[in-house]
Order: sequence, then structure tokens, then C-alpha cells
Amino acid sequence: DTPGIYVSNLSRHTKESGQNATFDIWLTKQPNSNVTVTINETHDPKNSLNQEGTVSTKTLTFTPTNWSRAHREGSYSVTVTPVDENVDDGNKQYIIKLENTVSADPNYNGLTPKGVTVNNIDNDTAGFVIVANPGISGRENTVNTDSSTQTISGFATDDMNNLNNLVYSTFTIKLRSQPLANVTLNLSVNTSGSTQDGQFTDNSYTRSLLFTTSNWNVAQTVTLKGHSHGSNEGNLNYYVNVSIVASSTDTNEKYNDTNFVKAPKFMIFSCDNDVANKLVGCRRSGNFNTTEGGG
Repeated sequence: DTPGIYVSNLSRHTKESGQNATFDIWLTKQPNSNVTVTINETHDPKNSLNQEGTVSTKTLTFTPTNWSRAHREGSYSVTVTPVDENVDDGNKQYIIKLENTVSADPNYNGLTPKGVTVNNIDNDTAGFVIVANPGISGRENTVNTDSSTQTISGFATDDMNNLNNLVYSTFTIKLRSQPLANVTLNLSVNTSGSTQDGQFTDNSYTRSLLFTTSNWNVAQTVTLKGHSHGSNEGNLNYYVNVSIVASSTDTNEKYNDTNFVKAPKFMIFSCDNDVANKLVGCRRSGNFNTTEGGG
């Protein structure tokens, strides 16, 4: 047999959800001296910081007595473990490089083994996790958003603020995956014509929520309240519009690409109970109804 290094293909894809894979390596002919193979897992820029995977060992040594698959300890199985980095960066293919062999045996010194191709399957989805009635036992309701446009309804405020805002017009929001840099959500209350039917609890009509690479999965609370404007315009719906500002310009940043992430929209039912009206037929569930496509 000709002196050489046999390297198998990877046994299967790796998955960030927890699926490892292996490849085997052995010599094709007995060496007369030890043969060392170094595994370079970070050679490929896609895995330069081990953002996709790691290997179980980085140095293999074959000896004149343990060198082939026929020997109990003559072949090595190397495990590739995926890294779940919480970033929606899509499925990635990268190469694990095996460096040239080092040996006092001239037949085995300086051989170039083939690299191992790894396909790592991502398990992260960019988007938002929105919870209505946060912290209220039995009433919490969660919606996960992604690339679909969703209008979320089921909330209510009343002009006289008799409704419990924590039950009827409070929700939390956080990111579903870690961004590459800061992401700001700008919320604005879209009032109906000249009337001002609702506002945030600090009496404003705009609010900004900042999510960083550290607090992206920490829910931030938004509460609305009604606003009396001294007229009977009737019950109606108003909206909280959301815009996304992602500071990263990296092409892997999903939060600045509407093909992957669309901003949600909130529809609030406004009960006209000031002036001559009463709080009749004003209550809503305080839970979600969702409409995709902007509904």
C-alpha cells in the first residue's frame, strides 16, 4: 500500500439544536515513526471564532503499532459539536482543515490530508416574542413573529381609564434571536384624525425600546391608557405602529432585512365613555387576536 491518510466524510449534518457528527481518520500503511496530524477547526472564516462548531481533539498521533483501522486504537473518530450561538445566521457550510502531517518517517512527513466539510443547521429565528397580560396567571398569551406582517389585536382602552390597563392594554416584547448589534423599536400611537384616543402611560405618543446583544432576550413592558378629548366620537380602533432600526450593516443581520423580520402592528379598541357615554360594551379580552398580511 501507498503511505497516505484516510479521512472519512462527516457522518451527518450538525444541528444547533443538539446534533453532533463524527469523521474517522487513519493511516493506509504502517509508518516507521510517529505521525502527527493537527486539526484546524478555525481555518474557515465562517468558523474563525468557533461560532459554528468545535472538534473533540485538535491533535492526533499515530504510531508504528497503532496506525490502521484494523488496530483497536489505530484509527480516530473525531466528534464535531455545533455551537448554538442564538444568532439567526442561517445554515452554514464550513471546512475543517487537517494540516500537513509531521513525522520522522519521510514517507509520512508533509502529507496533506483532505479537509472535512461540515453543514451546520441553524435553529434560530429572528423576530419578536410578544406576551399579553404578562405575569397574570392563566391570562398570559404569547405570539412569536417573524417574516410575516402581523396585526395583533384584543387590547382595549377607554377614554375615562376605568379599564384595568394591566389586564386590557399591557404587553411585553423581546427579540427571538440575538442581534449582531443594537436594535431599536420605535413605537408610535396612530390617533384617529383629530382625536387622541390612547397614549402610553407616561402621557406620550411615542416610545423607543433598545435591545442590545446582552438584553435582547429580556422582555420590555409596554402599557397604554385611554385619553379623554371631550367629545363623543364613538367606539373605534387605533393603532400602535412599530418601526425597526438595526445599527448593524452586516449582511448576516436579519433585523435590518424585511425579508426575514417584519415589524408587528398593534390594534387597540378605544371605548368612548367620556362626556355622555358609559362603559358599556367596552371590554375586550386583553389577549391576542392576530392577522397576518397586515390585516
